[in-house]
Formats: sequence, C-alpha cells, structure tokens
Amino acid sequence: MDRIYVAADIVAWAASWELILWATWLVTRHPRCIGGKMTPTVLLLLSIVLWGISNFAAALVRIFWRFPVDWTVYGNMLYVGFDILGIAHIVCLLLSWLVILRLWSKWSSLLKNEPESDVREQEWKAVRPELYERMRHLRRRRGHIRGTRGELYAGVRGGGGI
Repeated sequence: MDRIYVAADIVAWAASWELILWATWLVTRHPRCIGGKMTPTVLLLLSIVLWGISNFAAALVRIFWRFPVDWTVYGNMLYVGFDILGIAHIVCLLLSWLVILRLWSKWSSLLKNEPESDVREQEWKAVRPELYERMRHLRRRRGHIRGTRGELYAGVRGGGGI
C-alpha cells in the first residue's frame, strides 16, 4: 500500500514540473497584451509557477516522509528540511493567491479603461501583426472600415446604393 502512495506522490511531483513548463511555454509562445501591457500575462505566469513550486515542495515532503530516516546521522536535519519545504509550500501557495488577486485587479482595471474592441485589436496587433493586417484587409474589403453597411447601401461614401 505504501508503494501506491509513493507512486502517487512521484506523479504529483512530475505533474508540478509539467505545470511549470507548460505555463512557461504557453506564455512565451502565445503572449497576451492588454492595452499594450504585458503585466497580466506576467502575473499569470508568476502565479502558475508559484503554484507549481508549492505542489513540488508538498510532493517532495510526502515522498521523503514515507522513508524512515531516524537511524541515520542526518535524521533530525531531514526533519528540519521537511519543515522548510512545508513552509515553502504554504508561502508559495499564499503568494500564488496574492498574485492571482493582483492579476484580477490589474486585468479588470485595464479592461475598464478600454473598450473591448480596442483591446482585441491591440492584442492582435501586438501578438500577430501579420494576422492583424490580414484581418484589416478583409474588413476593408467587406466595407466595415469605410463605413457602415447602411451608408454603403444608401450610396453614401461611394457605395453605389441599391
């Protein structure tokens, strides 16, 4: 039965590393800019990395706590190390939640100051400039940029009218 618990703890340890690596890859590969600012993305990455470190520390404590080490010279030092890892787990978990709260407040203040369409256009322009230009070209062909469809149908602005 103890082997099952150790295997589960090792899987939790590996999953925490996977979470950290996945978050880092996602943020570096697909960054999001809100209003030309990377702060929300950086805060999100920081919270995920702190969460992963917290799970990593907790899994290490659970893995090594299952092995008896009292008979060794370093037995008491390992208990102190486990306490430090446990404290690191709690501190990283609290910091992760604080960063998430900061992310929420920063994101909401950025979205409150700018309309949603401007945010979307600035995201596209910052992240994928070639797709942004293609989108502008398609919108221009459909008449969204020259004027509204009602103006085009009525003959205003050279639309020809019906």
